[in-house]
Amino acid sequence: MAAKPMTEEATALLAEAVRQTNEIDDCRNRVTQLGAERREVLAALREHGVTYKVIAAATGLHSITLQQTMKRWRDENPIHMWEGFTKNTATALKERAAADAG
Repeated sequence: MAAKPMTEEATALLAEAVRQTNEIDDCRNRVTQLGAERREVLAALREHGVTYKVIAAATGLHSITLQQTMKRWRDENPIHMWEGFTKNTATALKERAAADAG
C-alpha cells in the first residue's frame, strides 16, 4: 500500500518539527560547551582557595551541585591538574580555621 501524499499543512508541520529539532540540538551543544567552560572557571576558583560556600552564595547554585560539578571536572581531567590545589586548598583552609580559633 502506497503512502498517501502529505498535505501542504502536514508538510509545513514536518518542516517546523525539523527546525525545532535542529534548534534544540544546537542549544544542547551550546549548553554542553558552556558547562565545560564553567567547570574550568570553577576549578580555577577552587585553585585560588575560593570555597564552595562562597561560590554557591555568588552563583545561587547549591554547594552539593558545585561539588558534583567539580567531581565531573576531576573525572574529565588528569589527576596532576587538580590533585595539588585540592590538597593545598584543604590544608590552607585547615590552617586558616586553626589560626582563627587560636
